[in-house]
Amino acid sequence: MLLRHSIIIHTTDPELYLILRYMLEQAGHNVGLLPSLDMFLPDDSKTQPQRRTVLICLAMDDLLRAAILVKKLQPDIRLIGFPLDCRMMDGVQSSIFDYVVRRPFDPGNLLDFLKYGLLRNTTAPTDPSVFLDDVEINVASVRVWRGGTPISLSPLHFRILLYLARNKDRVVSRDDLIRHCWPEDANVEPRTVDIHIGKIRRSLNRHGRDVIRTVRSAGYSATQL
Repeated sequence: MLLRHSIIIHTTDPELYLILRYMLEQAGHNVGLLPSLDMFLPDDSKTQPQRRTVLICLAMDDLLRAAILVKKLQPDIRLIGFPLDCRMMDGVQSSIFDYVVRRPFDPGNLLDFLKYGLLRNTTAPTDPSVFLDDVEINVASVRVWRGGTPISLSPLHFRILLYLARNKDRVVSRDDLIRHCWPEDANVEPRTVDIHIGKIRRSLNRHGRDVIRTVRSAGYSATQL
């Protein structure tokens, strides 16, 4: 299922912008330039299609500052990081992004992410929604509802919940979650996984019972009634 995005690129490198714009437009996406973050206007989720993506191409420190600002303005927007230096992100930093471009830059990896709306090492969506009890996880719109009530999750939390739901009634290890839900080469400790699972639980449990079971010394399992 091809997902077409409206992509705005924030960068100080005009040549890189032109290369990315050509590549992305050839793949069928709409591309625009965001010269300054002061010009960023959040989507109105009631009127805008949920395919908007921000691609930030800056040196690492500026990249992280820009990403945090964009997420504050619109927490559920898709965010791609393109570091212009060779520094590595830790697990907390990389969790801000839906996708992080790695060096050497492989355009196919980025296009795969945009095509499927998920990380490349995640199974491509075949169904528009995945259900876990009364929790609906809509893959196409990257939205979650519980009993008809919208649940606000970060992109990382969406990926974790989706992976658990697709593997329900099976114990998923912390290493599995790190491998499938975090960007490649992210330095993530097992304790970090526990923290994010706790946040997902708090968001879901406001509207129903706990659907994520902790399996001591093994990992987590999504459970049905």
